[in-house]
Amino acid sequence: MGGIKRLGLLCCCLSVMACQQAVVMPQDTPIRQKPQEVTTKQLSVQDPGLKIYVMIPQRQGFLRSQDANARINIREQPTTTAASPHYGLPGDEVTVLEATARYQGHVWYFVQFAQSGVEGWVRDDVIEIDRSDIDTAANTGMTYVDAPVSSSETLQFAAGTNEAMIWEKTVTQGSQHEYFFFADAGQELSVSLQAGDENAVFQIYSEEADYWLHLIGDYVGATSTDWSGPLPKSSTGRYRIHVRPTWADAVYSMRVTIK
Repeated sequence: MGGIKRLGLLCCCLSVMACQQAVVMPQDTPIRQKPQEVTTKQLSVQDPGLKIYVMIPQRQGFLRSQDANARINIREQPTTTAASPHYGLPGDEVTVLEATARYQGHVWYFVQFAQSGVEGWVRDDVIEIDRSDIDTAANTGMTYVDAPVSSSETLQFAAGTNEAMIWEKTVTQGSQHEYFFFADAGQELSVSLQAGDENAVFQIYSEEADYWLHLIGDYVGATSTDWSGPLPKSSTGRYRIHVRPTWADAVYSMRVTIK
């Protein structure tokens, strides 16, 4: 009988402890969790994932390798980490359609095979072409790919106007400033840049699905201080202007108008 009483007393104690635990942490008490950190990343031209294409006249070329039996990767994007669903052989004839600015020592070419029509990217060390003009453009473009962006902002257009002004900004030698804006295809863009020592120039790009398309001149190194023209279609509706000095630090002002 004494054992039964002791057992009953133990059960009673356990029940009281369970009730106390329920009071300390009821089911509807919210549990605080550490909030997840949200990070944002501003695309800039020095980012490895950002590709700037050089617009070039088409030309014929041939794949090459020191190994006559090599299989040359034809990649989906201009990077060695991209998938390569196709391959070519040394001597295969291709048409070069596009090129990238030189980045990390290499230029990539977008090619189409003469016989199969397959398209993809190959690096400059596995193709034989006349590249004198491409190298000039790619090397000039390298300045913009590698130069750090020291200032990045979205253009602010005053209410009721179609004009944005940048007043007396200083861009240091070896760096560049970038300005983003949204517009519709066909709108007329005018950009005018003035620097006290006439030592600043700009470039304009439209954003596509996975790259930025250069809009001024025939190659990525072309620059201007005064440009007007209709905007081409952009897959995202976003455009960017890059400003850099041609020598020394530059103090500049810029007017951007969209109609």
